[in-house]
Amino acid sequence: VISGNVIISNAGSTAYRGSGGGMYVWGNCSSIQIQFNQVLSNAATTINSYGEGGGIYGGPDGALIQGNIIAGNRTNNAGTTGRGAGLFQYGGAAHYLGNQVQGNSGGCAVELLYSRAYFAGNRVVDNTTSGGVCLQSGSGAGPTLVNNVIARSGSRTLSVYGYNESNLLLATLIHNTLVGAGAGYGVYAQYGVLTMTNTLVASATWGIHNATPVSATVTADHTLFYNTPNHSSGVISTDEISGYPRFVDPAGGDYHLGTGSAAIDVGVDAGVTTDIDGDPRPIGLLPDIGADEWKLNLYLPLVLRNN
Repeated sequence: VISGNVIISNAGSTAYRGSGGGMYVWGNCSSIQIQFNQVLSNAATTINSYGEGGGIYGGPDGALIQGNIIAGNRTNNAGTTGRGAGLFQYGGAAHYLGNQVQGNSGGCAVELLYSRAYFAGNRVVDNTTSGGVCLQSGSGAGPTLVNNVIARSGSRTLSVYGYNESNLLLATLIHNTLVGAGAGYGVYAQYGVLTMTNTLVASATWGIHNATPVSATVTADHTLFYNTPNHSSGVISTDEISGYPRFVDPAGGDYHLGTGSAAIDVGVDAGVTTDIDGDPRPIGLLPDIGADEWKLNLYLPLVLRNN
């Protein structure tokens, strides 16, 4: 158990291609728990090379990576090329739960390579990276993403890249909120079989783009599109919804749904019983679209009584 630490200003390498600036996890670590740490301002490598995992590298089968703040890390000295500025996984089926990945720079903020990870309740927001969450390579069953907010982190908020036409990557998205910075792609798929349910896609040049429709499929059910064209060819989309999500404070990184959001009570039951905050789902008649389940908060005034 690695818990409650501040891991700051370390480097995986100062002379070569480095891996795991803050932490490197590999091998038979099926019972390891990495939780509630602050992994800050680390670098996979401090030279202009191809680093992997600026914050945390690795996620073996059975590992739990939960509740960590992973911020200000980078893949190399310039924070440009490389993989997984915040989190990088090569293989394995770790559980990534409730982590905050913010302000990292380099390749994708989170890269899951040859992964069968369960990635749920995470916030990947405001990273200076090429993409938000990148699902890379592999064939057959791949990652499952549930109740995540991925926002303003590069030109491809979420990308799915299989290996080739004979090795398609399978990925499942349920109740995710994907927000671009006004350009690029909400979802970019190539050589993948992607199934999406109750996804909120906003502020991108293309909501969903399938680059190889001949060999790959993207199936989207109950998707809310806002400030973006819906999708390109090669996407099977049913029960689409358009409307204003009314995020509470997107400029401040708060992507909870506000009163009157078009995402409220328009989803479909996908077997998810809680939202990103642990609130029950659904609260109304039907589940809300995206990571958050809207609820009405009442604030009663305080009454002071003199004795």
